[in-house]
Amino acid sequence: MSQILSAKPSRMMMSIRKTLVELEQEAHNSNSFLVEVGVLLCAYL
Repeated sequence: MSQILSAKPSRMMMSIRKTLVELEQEAHNSNSFLVEVGVLLCAYL
């Protein structure tokens, strides 16, 4: 059980990191303030 729990966060972190990269690219493309704020918030979490 503990192995499953420890394996899940790392997979989640990878998908979150991938989403962050996509969000950052969108922020650069559209220069959206809200997207950049969201990226910063996610980075702190």
